Amino acid sequence: MELSEREVDLARLSRVLRENQDTITDLRDILSEKEFLIQQMKISLESAVRSAASQDALRLAALREKDTLISAVQGALCSSNQDVEALADSLLSQGLDDLGGVLPGVSPTEALLTQLKEKGSLVSQSLTDSQKQSIQHQKNIQDLLNALNESQTLLQDQLQHCKQRLQAGAEEKNKVREALRLCEAELRAERQRYMCDIQLAHGEMAKLQGTARERDRTTQKLLQEAQSRDHTIKRLQETLSQGGVMRDML
Repeated sequence: MELSEREVDLARLSRVLRENQDTITDLRDILSEKEFLIQQMKISLESAVRSAASQDALRLAALREKDTLISAVQGALCSSNQDVEALADSLLSQGLDDLGGVLPGVSPTEALLTQLKEKGSLVSQSLTDSQKQSIQHQKNIQDLLNALNESQTLLQDQLQHCKQRLQAGAEEKNKVREALRLCEAELRAERQRYMCDIQLAHGEMAKLQGTARERDRTTQKLLQEAQSRDHTIKRLQETLSQGGVMRDML
């Protein structure tokens, strides 16, 4: 009965060992999967960081281009004003009489004013065109900057989300590792207990086998003694039987 209970305990321990080993295998698979996901998230995070740096470079280039354009427009305005002033000085230095000869029937003052108006009109048109182009170009740059800002905001959100996922993945990985460590420790304890029980079972089986052999020897000895007694009794019976026959004959 005691040996049967020991066999039941050993069978239970063996089953627990198999189940724990399966659990450890599953945990290792989960840990490998978590490590792979974390590695992928790290790659995504590095890519997002590089993309953010590229976006910052584009924004800086756009701002520099905008500053360059504004400086160019300011330079063009200054140059146009200088051209008008130079034209006026040139016309005045030529003398009003010369203008009257070039334009018959027109007073020198009117001729000067006409040329100034024409030059001013050309300059004004040139400035208007330049301002329109500048405004359109600035609008394009501003649209680009707005798009970059939106992209930057989206990228920051993605980076934050990626960092959160990376942190959560690392925490889950640590939890899995801790569970794996505990399970392995439990498995080692179960194996040690299993080996102790095996040794105890072997010792008890050896004792029982020794007791059984001793019992068999004792039983065999008793059988031999019983057979010897039976043989002695049979001989006595035969002797007594022969003695009775001889008395009858006498």
